[in-house]
Amino acid sequence: MKQHLKTVLAVTLAATMAAGSTTAFAVQAKAADQTDWTPPVLNHISIDKTTVGASGVFTLTVKAADDKSGIKNVSVTFRNSSNDHTISAVMLSRDYDAATDVYQKEVTIPAFEPSGNFVLHSVTLNDNAKNSQTYSAQGSLSKANHNLPLEQELGFAVTQQKETGKAPKISSIALDKTTVYGNNNVYVTVKTDTAAAIDRIALTFKNEDSDRTQILTLQETNRIAAGVYRGNIEIEQYEPEGEFVLKSAMLTDKAKNKEKYLPQQEIEDDKKWDYFALPQEPSFTVSNKNADNIAPTLTSVSIDKTTANAGGKIVVSAKANDNLSGVKQISVRFKNKSNDRILAVSMLSKNDYNPSTGCYVKALDIGRHEQAGNFELYRVLVSDEAGNRQYYGPESEQDDHCEFELLPQEPHFQVESQGKAADTTAPELDSVTFNQAGVDAPGKLTVSVKASDDHSGIRRIYLRFKNEENGRSMSIGFSPKDYNPITKCYEGTLSIEKNERSGTFDLVSAKVTDNAKNSTTYCPKDIMDTDDEEEDRVKLPRDVGFYVNGKED
Repeated sequence: MKQHLKTVLAVTLAATMAAGSTTAFAVQAKAADQTDWTPPVLNHISIDKTTVGASGVFTLTVKAADDKSGIKNVSVTFRNSSNDHTISAVMLSRDYDAATDVYQKEVTIPAFEPSGNFVLHSVTLNDNAKNSQTYSAQGSLSKANHNLPLEQELGFAVTQQKETGKAPKISSIALDKTTVYGNNNVYVTVKTDTAAAIDRIALTFKNEDSDRTQILTLQETNRIAAGVYRGNIEIEQYEPEGEFVLKSAMLTDKAKNKEKYLPQQEIEDDKKWDYFALPQEPSFTVSNKNADNIAPTLTSVSIDKTTANAGGKIVVSAKANDNLSGVKQISVRFKNKSNDRILAVSMLSKNDYNPSTGCYVKALDIGRHEQAGNFELYRVLVSDEAGNRQYYGPESEQDDHCEFELLPQEPHFQVESQGKAADTTAPELDSVTFNQAGVDAPGKLTVSVKASDDHSGIRRIYLRFKNEENGRSMSIGFSPKDYNPITKCYEGTLSIEKNERSGTFDLVSAKVTDNAKNSTTYCPKDIMDTDDEEEDRVKLPRDVGFYVNGKED
């Protein structure tokens, strides 16, 4: 019997919403049990309440079955269509009650969730053989996905004792002055249209000539009256002169609603995204007789030895002068031209400066898997406390287009490898899979990567996806902490924003790097066939992607 509630509420697992292409992106995964190709089946879903207060709890019950390998997890999503909020629940084996043969879990409503109706949006079932099936509400079914329809219309209403409503809006932004001197403050006052509490307001001012920014963050501690916040931007003693104009603002309330603001002209140039126009575009000019506009000068670079073993160290020393604000950082990079490998060290004035010698000194660590070879000084970047910077490079690379000064010295050193410890082989990518073929916006998608390395081990994996129709891209990175020894995969979550447009995101680049800094970059065949010779690339083991069911253009 179908259950229909006029007032509905929802529990959602954002990572379970699906809307994918059956032909291009059917979920593929080699199962632990190769003979189980049938996904689990949803039999029934229920909740114990039809009205829940903010911070309240309700019990979610799911009955489902799998014919062979067993259910791994159940993801449930309820959605409030008026504001796109979701409340989610993931049910694992620990939530299974063998006596009643159901999965059961208590779900807590966020304290600041506004009043509203949540409707059952989707249920995704995954078994231990990595078969997956998503059931979606009728409004989310389309030719673009292979989901089954939900047989129940289930939901509940959230009630907020103290109504929070939508996020407050910024009504005005004012500065206490339009000209400020070095070592002084600009006070900024922001007013909102309600007295509702905020989490934070972030304002970004930018000097277009120097590309420098000043960022101010306001929180509840900055409230000076109902809906009014005040804070200060500290102008450094040696800040270069120039005009800073407000370029963006973002207000986040306690319920994590976000309102983004841009200048009106930028919004008109890109009408696709839901920004508000800044109520004002105030600016201030820095006038500073003590302005430091000159980058520091590198006077020497040296190393303590010319030969080092893999796993050892080279001590780097550098001297630099600055006319006013003082040297802040020196970054030194050595390059092995035979394989383009880089060894680098960064020295900070507060940690690595020796006043008795006037030198910045720090040890450069050489990985124990480093290949044998000659490393030459490749680049040095020197920056001061005012943000001025200068690059230095070798004479062999100087031409009419170079943007660096010549190095005062060009030291180099030889790395001797430690026999079998040297790792010269790049890691390999085996597969990229998803827990579902697509995802609703907003929502979450689990990405699993299988990769291998023969010696030093994988250090990081970076994936980039692109929607060719509108140029939008998403990326995700993995490190050893993301490795799941049970699945033997690196696992992570892609978060899909609520304003994302509908479309297919194809995997266009995958880079796998090991601890010896060997790397392999993979891409689809159609990209490999272009004339871009930026780097050597390998064809992806399989072209993959996912579908986003979001806003229509």
